[in-house]
Amino acid sequence: MVTGGRIKWITAMVPIGSLAAVGDAVRSGRRFGRGRSVRSPLESPENRFTDGRRRGGMELTADDVERYVEEYRAEEPLYPVEQEGIETLPDALRDGEYGPRDAEWVVRWYFRRYLGEYPHDERAEIEDQFADVEMGRVKAAIADAADAIDDAVESETHTSESLSGRTGRSDDGSDAHPAHAAALDALTDLPAVDVRVGSAFLTFLDPDTYVPIGEREWEILRDVSSLDRSYPTSPSIEDYGRFLESVREIENRLETDARTTYMVLWRLSKEDGSTT
Repeated sequence: MVTGGRIKWITAMVPIGSLAAVGDAVRSGRRFGRGRSVRSPLESPENRFTDGRRRGGMELTADDVERYVEEYRAEEPLYPVEQEGIETLPDALRDGEYGPRDAEWVVRWYFRRYLGEYPHDERAEIEDQFADVEMGRVKAAIADAADAIDDAVESETHTSESLSGRTGRSDDGSDAHPAHAAALDALTDLPAVDVRVGSAFLTFLDPDTYVPIGEREWEILRDVSSLDRSYPTSPSIEDYGRFLESVREIENRLETDARTTYMVLWRLSKEDGSTT
């Protein structure tokens, strides 16, 4: 929520000291929040997809999408504050009405959604390095990324209903400079911001269009879409483009938006037991 030109996150995200307990609860299956049992992906029945189908032969349907979205809302501990960010950050980031902690929150969110399963030292190093970046530089990069996205919204290549148009190619098949590439160029110029963290900023700049990239989402997309490459050790901007094309494939098939598709992929990864 934005109050007096600042977003009041304070300790709205699960407190740092509580994340280990959350991760323990997830792994042990103890109850957490809303009285719901959080199931460990390692204990869940295997439910992988092959060529867009589950091993049991059932296709991913609209009912499946609804179920996974309901599970995400009910069982993901960070969902309430995450949703608040989805509703408030797009405008705040564009208007520059945010402070250092708000930008740092986006970086923390990318790693904290793993609920303690992401390697602590790597996460802490990235978060600390980003926190040391001069705020004017952060705001300039985010503003450039927002401009790249918003300029593309007005262009024919971005507003096309075709799959290729939404991923930054013109209808004749020729390459256009995709919005995500220009935005990530700006964001990844910041210390500590790689394509993964940059994709988190894209998610909160334009949640209707972008989703964060990670091994979990990528591996599920390999099962449910035409994405056929292994997850790269260090995703590039080009890798994000491939990833985004596969997200669009699922959106078009199931008539969903990017936000819904992300929630489905994330819950599928819990069943699948995908790694960080």
